[in-house]
Amino acid sequence: MYAIFVAVSGAGLMLTAKVVSFAGAPELSAGTTTLSATVPPIAGGVGRLVPGEVSDRVDRERAMAVSFLLCSASVLAVAAGLAAFVLREPE
Repeated sequence: MYAIFVAVSGAGLMLTAKVVSFAGAPELSAGTTTLSATVPPIAGGVGRLVPGEVSDRVDRERAMAVSFLLCSASVLAVAAGLAAFVLREPE
């Protein structure tokens, strides 16, 4: 359980570091950069509340499995460039 916590926390910190590098890109507006820094913490908060409520109502293991599958599908979509909101690192 601690390993999962460390991995998820580390991923959040890496995402924050990438937002800082995006902020320096001249082709991105201030609004886009602000949005990319604001949405992940909000989504993280909702992502803790909703699965927690679901795990209270259904089996904990099943709720965790569904949550991890949705998370991995989202990460794969971003990695493959299939997500419409993917920002590319400036070159």
